[in-house]
Amino acid sequence: MKNLNRDVNRFMATTPIRFNLREHLLRLVTEKFGKVEDVRMYSAATLLDPRFTKVGFTADERSPMRIANAIYFFGGLVQGKMTEAADAVVAAAQVQPEAATNDDYFWGDFDREVQTHAATMSNQDMAGGIHIQLRMYLDRPPVNRLANSDPLAAWDAFKAEYREKSTTEMTLRKKK
Repeated sequence: MKNLNRDVNRFMATTPIRFNLREHLLRLVTEKFGKVEDVRMYSAATLLDPRFTKVGFTADERSPMRIANAIYFFGGLVQGKMTEAADAVVAAAQVQPEAATNDDYFWGDFDREVQTHAATMSNQDMAGGIHIQLRMYLDRPPVNRLANSDPLAAWDAFKAEYREKSTTEMTLRKKK
């Protein structure tokens, strides 16, 4: 949206007809596509595209809220994937060693609590409430769009670095 509006505004209105055309195009762009950045799925897709990330949003007073909503939306998806993995770890922790089956085993409950906490809180940035991999990704500069025209190919270069985000992104792609 940002680039489309900028290019229409650059259109030289040297005659009244050109001026009217530019104004009509700007009005149509706003009417038809003005809310596209407010759709969480589209905003999340913009964030996930390594060529754009946060830079792809229109710079206006609503932009921080759009970015925050997209981060929250995608962060929830990542958290859901992590919860599935944590549930598997917790289920495995329920199978106790022989020493823990004894009712006198003092440390059994504490050990299970530590395992549950570690499984559910790993990779969390508690200050921001955002998954660490997602924060690292968003702080990374966008990749060169001209050198990487395919965002999926660009992802292959660093998907191992963002394991949880990458698996969630793959799940989103399969839903399309």
